[in-house]
Amino acid sequence: MKGYFRDDELTKSSYDGDYFKTGDYGYIDKKGNLYVTGRVKESIILHTGKKVSPTDIENYYKSACGDIPFACCGNSKKDSNYDGVHLFVQTKGFSEKEINESVDKIYALSNQTANLYRLSAVHKIEKIPMTSVGKVKRFELKKKIKDESSDSVTINNFEN
Repeated sequence: MKGYFRDDELTKSSYDGDYFKTGDYGYIDKKGNLYVTGRVKESIILHTGKKVSPTDIENYYKSACGDIPFACCGNSKKDSNYDGVHLFVQTKGFSEKEINESVDKIYALSNQTANLYRLSAVHKIEKIPMTSVGKVKRFELKKKIKDESSDSVTINNFEN
């Protein structure tokens, strides 16, 4: 909270009435339990304008990866108002054959999505960057996209 100290405008903008906007996505179940499922700043804006959590997209592709760790993030597409969806597949600890089979399955699922969760690119990365509590460091994945330092295979894009 120290970024808000003595900044009345920033403090005021972070409230919605009496509620502090934490920047978390979540839901409350029928029993009244609160579940935090993601962060607003990690939202991916699809070409339809819909905002989705990276975990929604990861859940869609989970069956294609089996035990291979993977993660996704959005990256602003040049001259557009939506994000490209990028999926990263970890290579460390897996054979090239296993990785390639997963990428093929990912490609097939991406083509079946009717553009909903269609991927812009699949990247092979040695290790998915994680925090000490096991959360994906999506900002590092975005940096990899910008640096173009990962071995990537572009499988789809929306620039028609």
